[in-house]
Amino acid sequence: MNQFTHNLYTILDKSANHFHIQLADASHPLFQAHFENNPILPAFSQLDILQELIKKEIVQIKKTKFKDVIKPLDIITFIIKEDASKLNAKIQKNEKTVSEMSLEVR
Repeated sequence: MNQFTHNLYTILDKSANHFHIQLADASHPLFQAHFENNPILPAFSQLDILQELIKKEIVQIKKTKFKDVIKPLDIITFIIKEDASKLNAKIQKNEKTVSEMSLEVR
């Protein structure tokens, strides 16, 4: 776990290609810094969490879409499809896709 994601989330449930996590509350240092009075989960943190969950290194970001904000205490689901060194991930909140990523991993 890196300094940005330390105590940032709790894994509620996981399977081979799904991770359900709950984020910390707004008092977490990351939310205090991004943004004052309107805390949201930064895009780089979504990538950091994904990397921690899959236990692989992201070596290249091919494509990303960030469609909606993720806030403190949100429960989000990472849905992962991996083929060799290529990984596609969706992040959903309330069954709605909020982020999509196409990455190269090792």
